[in-house]
Amino acid sequence: RLEEAIDMAKKCLEWSPKAWKGWESLAYFDLAMAEAPKKHADPKKVDQTMEKGLSLCRERGQGLHLAQGYFEYANILFDRGDLYKAQNYLEQAIALFSEMNMPWWLEQARELEKR
Repeated sequence: RLEEAIDMAKKCLEWSPKAWKGWESLAYFDLAMAEAPKKHADPKKVDQTMEKGLSLCRERGQGLHLAQGYFEYANILFDRGDLYKAQNYLEQAIALFSEMNMPWWLEQARELEKR
């Protein structure tokens, strides 16, 4: 199933510049989230993929996607055991979720914070 998710994310990245430019960042996030749990995942590659998505969100002013990207990256980092970096991204997600009045996402972030 992970391989299917990876293939779909790659296809989205191929199509997004033409059809879904605003969604390109989410395809990067999906690709990183599908790669991260693999047994022999390359953490640097996962980090670079997440950073590409986050960078696009910042450049395009996509606050909602940026907040979700921070949240998902924090999840990946918590799973990897990089607690300091995970907490940093989670705090950024919480700040944006609060600022944008997104209670469901804020609740999810607060639950992740308890890990």
